[in-house]
Amino acid sequence: MSNEMFCDPVSANLFHEGNTCPFCQETIVVGQLIVQCQSCGSFHHETCWRYGDGCSSYYCGKSTAADADHMTPELVITPEDLEKLPLPSRAVQQSTGEAGLLFLPTKPTELSKLAVISLVLSGLSILGIGAVLIENLPLMIIGIVIALTAIVLGVISMVIINTKTRLYGMKQSSSAIIVATIMILVLFFSLNRLAEIRNQHNLMDLDSFQKMPTEEELNQMPTYFAQAMRANVAIRPLFSTRFTTQSASGSGVILRCDHINAFIVTNKHVVTNKNRAADSIRVLFYNGEKRDATIEWMAPGEIDLTIISCPGLVMKDYTPVQLTDNVIKQGDVVFAIGNPMNLYWSFTKGVISGIRSRRMNDREIVIYQTQTPINYGNSGGGLYDMTGLLIGINTWTQDKSISEGLSFAFSIKCLTELLSEKERKQYIAKPANNIL
Repeated sequence: MSNEMFCDPVSANLFHEGNTCPFCQETIVVGQLIVQCQSCGSFHHETCWRYGDGCSSYYCGKSTAADADHMTPELVITPEDLEKLPLPSRAVQQSTGEAGLLFLPTKPTELSKLAVISLVLSGLSILGIGAVLIENLPLMIIGIVIALTAIVLGVISMVIINTKTRLYGMKQSSSAIIVATIMILVLFFSLNRLAEIRNQHNLMDLDSFQKMPTEEELNQMPTYFAQAMRANVAIRPLFSTRFTTQSASGSGVILRCDHINAFIVTNKHVVTNKNRAADSIRVLFYNGEKRDATIEWMAPGEIDLTIISCPGLVMKDYTPVQLTDNVIKQGDVVFAIGNPMNLYWSFTKGVISGIRSRRMNDREIVIYQTQTPINYGNSGGGLYDMTGLLIGINTWTQDKSISEGLSFAFSIKCLTELLSEKERKQYIAKPANNIL
C-alpha cells in the first residue's frame, strides 16, 4: 500500500462539507471520516482512500500524470481548418427574433367591420355641434342617440377582436368610444343650457314694455286698489356662474319713497340663491321706470324677508303703501297684487284660510294661509285686506300638482318686529295706524 495511506483520518466538519470525493464522486458530509492528500490537498472518504490505494484525484492519478509534451493528439483542428468548412445557406440562417416568430400567434389580417361602423357613427355625432349652434333640440337628441350607438358598437367590437385572432381594430374602436363619450357630455351640457335659455325666453323680458296700468286707469279704480297697484314692482335678479347667467322673477312692495330712494320689501329667496346675493337686481315700476337695486336689510335665518332700495325715482302722484296691525280673522276676504309668470300687475282675490304660527330664529312668526292664487313670480308681492292696507308678504305655495289653493304669506307685523326703531323710520312710511 502506498505511503499515502499513512495520512491520519479526521472527522469532517463544516469546512469540509460540500467537497466531492475524487474516488466515489459523492459529497462529503459533516461527521464522516476523511483523509486529505498531502500532495494536491483533495479530500477523500477514509474508506475511498483505502480502496483507491491513495489519492484518486486527477492531479495525482497515474493515468493522467504522464507528460503531455510526449503524448500524441488523436485530432487537432486548426483555425485554417475552420475557415475551409462550408457555411450553411442563408435560407437556413435565422436570428433569435426570427426563430421566436414561429411561436407567436398569427398576425390579424381583417379589420373589424363593427369597429369601422362605430368610428363612422362617432364622427356623425360631431354633427350635433351644428344642432347646438342652431339650438335645434330634435337634432341634438339624434346626436346623443348616434353617440350612444357608437359607444355600444365600439365595446362589442373590442370584445369580438379579443376573441378572434384574425380581426384587428382596437385603435378604431377605442377612438370611437372616446369621441362619442365627449360628444354626449357636450350635447347633454348644451341641452341643459338650451332649456335654461328657453325658460328665460318664456319669461317676459323686463325691457319689453307690457301693458301696464295707466294713470287714467288707476284714477278710475277704487283708491285702495289703485294704491296697491302703484306700490307693486317687478323684480328681475341675475345670478352669474362660470358658464351661464341665470335670471329669476319676483315681486315687491314699495314701503317708502322720498323721490331720492325707494325702499322695497320682498322675499329673501327672490334676490339670493343658496345664500348668495344676486349679481344684479333690476326693478320695474308701474310707470315704466327701471332701476338697479341693492340689498339694504335681510331678516335673520330662514325668515324669508328682505328690503332693497333703488335710487333716482321720478314717480308722480305716489302715496306710500300703508301697513296695518288690524286683527286678521279666518275667512276675511283679501287680495294680492304681483307678477305671476311675469304677467305684470296681476290681481287675484281670495280669503284667509287659516292663521298659522311657526317658530323661526327663536320667535313665533305669524303666517297667513290663503287660497288666493299665488304662482311663480308672486313671491315678495303684497297681500292686502279689502281696505287696501298691507297685511302680509306672499312667500311660497305648494306644488300645484299635489295641492290647490294652498298659499302662504308672512304677516307684515313680522317685518316691523324684526326691524329696529331706526330701521323702521328709515324704510317704512307713516302707517295707517300704530303698527310701529
